Amino acid sequence: MSWPFTISLDQGSLDAIEYQTDLLEQLLTKANNIMAMLSDLIAKVATETTDIGALTVFIQGLEDKISAIPGITPQIQAQIDTIFASVDANDKAIVAAMKIGVPPAPAPTVVPPVV
Repeated sequence: MSWPFTISLDQGSLDAIEYQTDLLEQLLTKANNIMAMLSDLIAKVATETTDIGALTVFIQGLEDKISAIPGITPQIQAQIDTIFASVDANDKAIVAAMKIGVPPAPAPTVVPPVV
């Protein structure tokens, strides 16, 4: 295909266009890298969510099975309770650590009804 006109640019203009093109290519590369990292992160979070859910079910089941063991003395039960209280405290510490630096969600906007 040929165009019915010709554009002539001096070397400075061509250099400026080439520089801008290079910057755009770098930006596109960075954007693609960010998207790939975000995709990886989303997959990891999904896996962690599944793993945490399975661990929670396992711990609850373990706690239920231990509670059902006949002949547990109050001293043993106190130790068991301490272990599960520590697990609960660790859960809360993990949740608190994940919230560090995360701004609180804004309050919902209430729109009065139109009368």
